[in-house]
Amino acid sequence: MRVERKLLVLLDTSILMHLSDPSVRIESLWEALGKVQLCVPDAVRAELEKISRSRTKRGRIAKFALEYASSLPSYPGQGKADDILAEAAASGEVAVATMDHELIRRIRSAGGTVITFRSNRAAVVKRDRI
Repeated sequence: MRVERKLLVLLDTSILMHLSDPSVRIESLWEALGKVQLCVPDAVRAELEKISRSRTKRGRIAKFALEYASSLPSYPGQGKADDILAEAAASGEVAVATMDHELIRRIRSAGGTVITFRSNRAAVVKRDRI
């Protein structure tokens, strides 16, 4: 009997805020990847909490993203969110979902896998082979 392992996908602040747009098809993530386990690093939750204190549209979006994130398991880590995400992706054990172009570049150059959205559908950016 073959046991199917779920891909661990860490969500960045930018992707969580992007998911608040009703036109985004989160289901396309499963279509693109199959079974996944979504997790939110503690540092990403902290970023969302800080942004959600603002009385702006961005603050309201962050509050919605924080609500969604509360239903997902945590991923531990010390330091800045981008550093935690890049390090985890470089290990090859996880993929990172982000809309942050600088973080995408950083993860790809470290050999990690990135998931992003293009035209509101999930797109997997495979690891660079160096």
